[in-house]
Amino acid sequence: EGITKRIREHLRLAKLFTGWIDNHPLFERMAPTKMALVCFRAKPENIKDEKTLNNFNEKLLEEINKTGKLFISHTKLNDKFVLRISFSGLRTEQKHLELAMETIESISISLINKKQY
Repeated sequence: EGITKRIREHLRLAKLFTGWIDNHPLFERMAPTKMALVCFRAKPENIKDEKTLNNFNEKLLEEINKTGKLFISHTKLNDKFVLRISFSGLRTEQKHLELAMETIESISISLINKKQY
């Protein structure tokens, strides 16, 4: 019963985060959300070509992980650099997702403003 409850909560959290990504104009989901894994990327409207977009997301990943607030990984899907975040820690709560989204968004905006891509 405890494991089932925990899995249901992780699925709820992933669905919540997926909704934030889907409804945010700066991000796009890159694959269906499976279990507690969300694949997405930043897609600033001023970046049109895939190479620059890939470079931007790679820089975004580096900057996010440098903060020490969260760790995300990456993959390539159809030659697109994709960020991956998973919610499966035993003590993961909604407040952690909120911090993750806030961190991802603020670093994305900072990189756009500084034109660091």
